[in-house]
Amino acid sequence: MATQYLGAALGASRAAEITLDTSTTSLPIELAVVDTTIDLTTTAGKMQVINALEGFREKLLESAF
Repeated sequence: MATQYLGAALGASRAAEITLDTSTTSLPIELAVVDTTIDLTTTAGKMQVINALEGFREKLLESAF
């Protein structure tokens, strides 16, 4: 297992628009998931990432960058 990188161009909002790779995607928005600590082959592992993404969403909405 290795770190998985999910990348999105600006404006991407659908799964088909997201790139998944084992190294940086070099896209403007990128998420790295270290799957040596999260088992992404299980629903529980995937839900851990989804829950964290919800926290990211909330933080971005409340932040005044």
